[in-house]
Amino acid sequence: MSDTVPFTEEAIKEYLDKVITHWRMCDAPPGMASHYVDAFQSVRMSLFGELLPQEERTPGEPCDQEAPA
Repeated sequence: MSDTVPFTEEAIKEYLDKVITHWRMCDAPPGMASHYVDAFQSVRMSLFGELLPQEERTPGEPCDQEAPA
């Protein structure tokens, strides 16, 4: 299994969407998750001209897994 992302528009967008969603769901220390979300959203905006829309979630969901690789 490879830890690299295939360099296609679809693969990059899918990866960014997964990590943005992961950090949005993560109940990390205050401010930490928002910095990751902002950074990945900035990359998504630069590459694709759009942000991933905000989804509703239950506050305080634990971050018990690593961000997608």
